[in-house]
Amino acid sequence: YRFLIFFDDGYAQYTKASEIHKVVSQSDNVWEDVYPESQDFIRDYLSQYPERPMVRLQKGQGVQTEWNGRWWTAKVMEVDASLVKMYFQADKRTEWIYRGSTRLEPLFKALKTVPSHNSKFKKLAHNKKPILSFYLKMYISDLSHSKYSLANLEAHKGSSKGRRNDPNSKKPRIVYTRGEEEKGNILTIYFTQFLINIVFILVPHRCSSKCLKDVEEDPTKHRGRNPLLIPLLCSWERHVCKIKQSGKRHVIYRTPCARRLRTIEEVDRYLRLTNSNLTIDLFCLDPYLHTHTEFVPIKTFCDIKDLSYGKENVPISCVNGIDRQYPDYVEYSTVRMPAKGVKLNLDPDFLPGCDCTDGCRDSSKCACRQLSVEHTTALGEKDPTIGYKHRRLNEPIFTGIVECNVNCKCDKRCHNKVVQNGLNLRLQVFKTEKRGWGLRCLDDIPKGGFICIYAGQLLTDTGANEVNYIIEYFGIFQDGKQYGDEYLAELDFIEVVERQKEGYESDVEEPDSHIEEDIADEEDEEEEEEEEFEGTQHNSGSDSEFYFANPVAIYVVNFLADKRPNHPGTRSFFEDNQMCYIMDAKSMGNIGRYLNHSCEPNVFVQNIFVDTHDLRYPWVTFFAGMYIRAGTELTWDYNYEVGSVPDKVLYCYCGSSQCRGRLL
Repeated sequence: YRFLIFFDDGYAQYTKASEIHKVVSQSDNVWEDVYPESQDFIRDYLSQYPERPMVRLQKGQGVQTEWNGRWWTAKVMEVDASLVKMYFQADKRTEWIYRGSTRLEPLFKALKTVPSHNSKFKKLAHNKKPILSFYLKMYISDLSHSKYSLANLEAHKGSSKGRRNDPNSKKPRIVYTRGEEEKGNILTIYFTQFLINIVFILVPHRCSSKCLKDVEEDPTKHRGRNPLLIPLLCSWERHVCKIKQSGKRHVIYRTPCARRLRTIEEVDRYLRLTNSNLTIDLFCLDPYLHTHTEFVPIKTFCDIKDLSYGKENVPISCVNGIDRQYPDYVEYSTVRMPAKGVKLNLDPDFLPGCDCTDGCRDSSKCACRQLSVEHTTALGEKDPTIGYKHRRLNEPIFTGIVECNVNCKCDKRCHNKVVQNGLNLRLQVFKTEKRGWGLRCLDDIPKGGFICIYAGQLLTDTGANEVNYIIEYFGIFQDGKQYGDEYLAELDFIEVVERQKEGYESDVEEPDSHIEEDIADEEDEEEEEEEEFEGTQHNSGSDSEFYFANPVAIYVVNFLADKRPNHPGTRSFFEDNQMCYIMDAKSMGNIGRYLNHSCEPNVFVQNIFVDTHDLRYPWVTFFAGMYIRAGTELTWDYNYEVGSVPDKVLYCYCGSSQCRGRLL
């Protein structure tokens, strides 16, 4: 007997019974045990079995066959039961394809015309996603291994009729399978040399740097790839397992020395014991996160390979699938550029450093991390748990985070060096239908993952008023324009903390009624001030700490220049006569300028102190507030207040279920 096997890498082949082994455990619904991109195919296949729609083909017959998203002329070379060997004339390539695949044009057209009342084929007709059979061969040299050749790996797999399309190649393959999305395709990357680590058998030992002696482990060589895929390119394995009793899924990492690690703490300990070059944020134990998927847009009229012109660690692509418009030219900068009148002191001699040699894992011993802890006293009791958790930030911290700096003894693998290492995610600027240009991720992002910073030209409030005067004078900002061209943001870290502190004190219950009345009076005064400051946000949400002045900058900044708080605040001690510094990313900035608003955001904003501890100049950064799937637009809540600008209406087009309808 022969058995038809559908592999996770997109191939199908016949296998002898002697080559098939029982699994330890399986789900009641077996399709739940395969990759999500293949679940629909397996479920439909089993629900219709033994009836399977397949194309009847004969040797020598010409059939239009899909490959890499296009239809190609192919010729039938051989038919073997449910498989057919196709010859592509364009590149003289042969491939075994399952005859029930919608890559074959006759079946693809037939399923499109199946009547909806035919329940037998209703599911399959509705699901036109050729998940399992779509694939694209690509070759990379990063996965080559000195001890094992591709021929040896194929020998372990046994004979195969459909899995060797290029037997002369000495490089392992990456196979892509894809499923259609509304605006793009999710490509799934599978490594056909996945058996490469099976030769390593776990031998009882004490892990040390010797475990990585024969492993090429340099993350910088894999820049431009999904960062969560880098460990797998360095002889690691990531397995999603299911606990038998509870049915919950759990992620286990298998090290190059074959040791299994079940928690992020175990992974971190292994990295420390082996002195690995990999950082802890390259690992994720979220079972719902996919390390092998990437987003590819369906159609693009305009395509820019790198919007940063090589200034970022990772190229920033830009596509337009709506029209043929290109984004306005912006002088790309990965750092803020102080304008005239901004005295930004970046002398490292003014920065205290830590003496940590363990990567600052112990926050109680790291002087820099303790500065972040001390800042929390501004809102009440000290919080020793504040800061990054394995180089991720799961929730916003109003009092800011102090990162390690050049004066510290720790290296780039430090747990307290995240933002300063720069961009490592693959992001893409794209044109939206109603909201201008937006930003999306090409790979899955775990909750708390660092996304990017917001960079631009650092202006004084007076300088920002001059810019707005020119804009208003020449009529660039006009009524009815939904999204303006200005990208002004206040660095109001000081005001945010002070407002949070006032809110904290107002919640304290005092036995003295006289004190309660005083506190109530203070709250009333505070509310009156907030009403006077049009556009200044007083919500305690995470995004309020980064006030985005676009597109009401004309009204807001001019007004702020004239209005000063009646009570002296922290900013008054700097004696620079500045209400607040402004970041302008209109003509100079980075990809942070492209993040759109959403009433149900997936990103939050965080103030980080890196090159200076001056409270006036924090880095404005974006972190993932939740797990974000590849291809999802990155958005945050601008926190505008409806009615804050008289006679000005700004509608919201975020499209979320929680949409408030208006921004202003």
